[in-house]
Amino acid sequence: MKEDSYREVIEKIRVSVSIVDIIGNYVQLKKTGKSYRGLCPFHVEKTPSFYVDPDKGLYHCFGCGASGNVFTFLMKKEGISFSEAVRKLARIAGIKIETEIKVSKELLLLKEAQNYFQKALHETPEGKSVLNYLNSRKVSSEAILTFGLGYAPGSGLVNYLKDKGFDFYTMLKLGILRESQRGGYSEFFRHRLIFPIIDHFGNVVAFGGRALDSSDEPKYINTPETDFFKKGKILYGYYTNRKEIKEKGYPVVVEGYFDVIALFMMNLKIGVAPMGTALTEEQAAFISSQFARAVLLFDNDEAGVKAAARSIKVLIEKGVLPYVAQLENGKDPAEMWEKGNIEGVYGAIEKAIDFAQYTMKISGSIEERARNVRELLESIQKIENPVLRKDFGDLVARAFGIETIGLKEVLKLLGGRKREEDVAGVDFALAVAALMDDKIREAVLQELSAEEFVSEDARSVYEALKSGKTPEEIISDHKKSGRIVEYAMNYLGEINEVVRSEILKKIKALKASKARRALLRQRLENKENAEKVLMDFFKSKKENMRG
Repeated sequence: MKEDSYREVIEKIRVSVSIVDIIGNYVQLKKTGKSYRGLCPFHVEKTPSFYVDPDKGLYHCFGCGASGNVFTFLMKKEGISFSEAVRKLARIAGIKIETEIKVSKELLLLKEAQNYFQKALHETPEGKSVLNYLNSRKVSSEAILTFGLGYAPGSGLVNYLKDKGFDFYTMLKLGILRESQRGGYSEFFRHRLIFPIIDHFGNVVAFGGRALDSSDEPKYINTPETDFFKKGKILYGYYTNRKEIKEKGYPVVVEGYFDVIALFMMNLKIGVAPMGTALTEEQAAFISSQFARAVLLFDNDEAGVKAAARSIKVLIEKGVLPYVAQLENGKDPAEMWEKGNIEGVYGAIEKAIDFAQYTMKISGSIEERARNVRELLESIQKIENPVLRKDFGDLVARAFGIETIGLKEVLKLLGGRKREEDVAGVDFALAVAALMDDKIREAVLQELSAEEFVSEDARSVYEALKSGKTPEEIISDHKKSGRIVEYAMNYLGEINEVVRSEILKKIKALKASKARRALLRQRLENKENAEKVLMDFFKSKKENMRG
């Protein structure tokens, strides 16, 4: 099926059912303003903190942080898969999904081609030698079967597919067959190890082939892009590892097929790989739709460092917090697996550092530090969520030691999207976070005063908390209760330990000295650019350390 067609059907189902009616089968909901409120079905509570927004088709719990749409609600509540939730809601909506979503001839052909490649690997003399090669790289039988690895001898596939009823045109269209330079046709893969590429819905949509002869170039080739295969959108290994990745809460992004498989064999079933050296914007957007953070584990060479830098940029811009893991005694996970150094990979992932610390670590000269800070902050400026903009910016400030020159002032030097309403947005988000989390609420009340909130709405929430009102009372009575619910759904999401820790650090570091602001204001008036300010600052720090 075409991915766009599948998504159209999903959207048709979503808009055809009422999220209020569906959730109302499990929760007694009461209308409050534009939203509906009830007791959360995912944790025990006495005061209703679970909200449903029918306009956006979203739900959010102020107590446990659970949030999502009508599909994720059914998946979580009934413990079913996405496809099962789709079919259940389709029946409710009266949509005959079998007629809406038809498995195309192309996908059937690719599935049959996978069967052929697997048989060639396990049942031919040539395939036996490829199995020996995989054995030399310590690839287990379980991994071979799980990832559907196969072998393309270079002849026999066309006749196999013809016998199954497929035509030459479809084979050419999918890149299984190609026109030869001398006229006629030949099979695209010849004497190559085959990696089926599976999309995020579980369909075989393409193949990757690795050369088995050193003289055969390039080492890796893919079948061409089609309506349902865009290599910049698919993460290799995601569908296979999706359950474990969701349980862990983040993916580990590696460079290649073998790296994903190596992690799998280490019982780290959380690996994914882009169809190139670095993540694309589409792949980062997909990660953002599922997870708040990701770990990058690229090769320890120059290309790997560059790929990490590009991946950090696109992840930040999509609001995903990137961590970077570095291997000490190996080039990549596949090599570490072959050397038997599993502990080294586990250790690297456990010791992964955030993007700001990593960038500081690889920054050499003062000029490079200043340039890297500027580039990171420019990427951060593209984040839509003002809370994340502030939090990510704080990470940069701490890693590079620029808290003392005022992060907000450095951001102003960059110009662009940093405006006063962003500050008000951060204030209001912090106030909403205080309503949602008792530890954050305690810190806000102890560390801050009403005067430190720029926006009137945020200040009124703070004053209500200070007066002793409970979060539920404030949400119910506040004149902007609708905005509180909307803001929480759109921006805050789930407050986990990592996010909570960062917010608590931000609260403690919120106040800036008047002298520092005066100095920075003078420099702003002189219209100095960000890199110059940062370079002078780093030079000053270096001189002070010598003294």
